Amino acid sequence: MERVIFDCDNTFGLPEKDIDDGLTILYLLGSSAVNLMGLTLTYGNAELAEVAKGTQTFISTFDVTLPVYLGAKNGQNRRSDASRFLAEEVAKYPQEMTIIATGALTNLLGAVEYYPDFFQKVKRIILMGGILAPLVVNGHGVKELNFSCDPEATAAVLLSAAPLVIMTGHLTAQAYFPRALIESLVSGGIPQNQWLRQVMDQWCDWNLEHLGMDGFCNWDMTTAIYLEKPELFSDESVWLSSQQDTTTGLMRLTSGPKLGKQVTMPERLLDVQGFNALMMTTIQQILKK
Repeated sequence: MERVIFDCDNTFGLPEKDIDDGLTILYLLGSSAVNLMGLTLTYGNAELAEVAKGTQTFISTFDVTLPVYLGAKNGQNRRSDASRFLAEEVAKYPQEMTIIATGALTNLLGAVEYYPDFFQKVKRIILMGGILAPLVVNGHGVKELNFSCDPEATAAVLLSAAPLVIMTGHLTAQAYFPRALIESLVSGGIPQNQWLRQVMDQWCDWNLEHLGMDGFCNWDMTTAIYLEKPELFSDESVWLSSQQDTTTGLMRLTSGPKLGKQVTMPERLLDVQGFNALMMTTIQQILKK
């Protein structure tokens, strides 16, 4: 099983906030291929206090027994319980720990302050964030919300020694989950399932009003499913320029090894139907318990 720490800005259940982090937590808990070691909380979808509140409600509702560590609230002081946990776990399991990061990357750079070899000893880091051009979803411009939160930390992670997989906004926008599938995912009348259905429906309502689509982009889920089924994605790599300014989330590419770092960056989700089917089957393992 893959040892994983999920560094996320979970806002599942909060009004008009994205739900993909929460769904990803359920997926990681349900996956037979993953040993989820803990959650470290960061900001991005919302401020850290809101993320902490939403996550506490989430894990209580689903009766999840999982270590949860609070991260730094901004990039001014990156030391935190979350960054210490990241550092300690990577030091304990060198070359065995995968970090999935789907919010601001503050905690990852903070881990280096506790363990300078953090990037050298992590197995790999799978990121959701960044764009290569303006991001348009169903004809609407969408701002990048992860890499742009703490540009200094983002640049440090992108150019670090850690092996990277980057699921960009352009790739993750292809992971479309239609409202029509909610009933197939959630069945039964137990309170946690009813809450899950309600929150997913409300998020579809928001997307219909603001983006004109009766469903949602399952942005963060791509990181977890890539970990288990990389064959669902195309296999591309790029060279990141050694000069990165991600204040808008826009990454700079270059032409070769003398000028930057090579990272895995899939361009296409090859099987959206298979992606959604795997997500639902895996999450249902948790909902049935």
